[in-house]
Amino acid sequence: MADNAALLTATQRDYLKGENKPDRSSHERELRTRIRNRLRDGISDFSILLEYLSAKDREMVFMGPRDSSEGDAEEQNAPETRNLHEGDVEAGSQRGWSTPNRAISRTSAELERGMVDAIAFFYIAASDASLDAKKLIEHGVRQGEEQLYDDRWIINDVSLEVDKDMQDHLASRALQKMQDGAELTNAEVRVLHTSKRGRASVTPEQIQGYLMREREPEESKAADPSDGD
Repeated sequence: MADNAALLTATQRDYLKGENKPDRSSHERELRTRIRNRLRDGISDFSILLEYLSAKDREMVFMGPRDSSEGDAEEQNAPETRNLHEGDVEAGSQRGWSTPNRAISRTSAELERGMVDAIAFFYIAASDASLDAKKLIEHGVRQGEEQLYDDRWIINDVSLEVDKDMQDHLASRALQKMQDGAELTNAEVRVLHTSKRGRASVTPEQIQGYLMREREPEESKAADPSDGD
């Protein structure tokens, strides 16, 4: 089957997934260099796509099955093409992203997963490069809104907020609440199991015992017939 033009070649995909390792270290260095160069060129191409790709072509990318008109006969006769990702609708639901309210092909689900992963990749890459990742996303959303709605709307503000706690801080708060006999949130229970401070301070059995004791007053109250008098 022909390997259609993409950000990565089939060989590069297999290498990154650990399915194909070059025989010599020099070949591996060359392969990694080519991947980096293709990625740089591919990122730059988004400026061209944003500016010049027609709305019709952009919509057709996501609204139907892969166009096989430029592929070879074997690809045109194949029941489906899945050379971007192996994930489908079920995999997408496990990742926490939703699918549109319409019949969706596997190819469309793969593209949606790819868009989510692209946002995550650029967010991490911007941080690696000491750029303000939040400002980049906000600026991109503003550009998209302006292009979508032309002069019909004035974009007053675009803001991305990320609500997070440092694991050690959250673990310390959870441990203090356990000492005080207070109720733990799901996030606090999770960080007690996963953080270094949590694992060093309490065992899973102690956490489970505490949660059981939390539930006992409610269960006793529900079982007490005098409450209904």
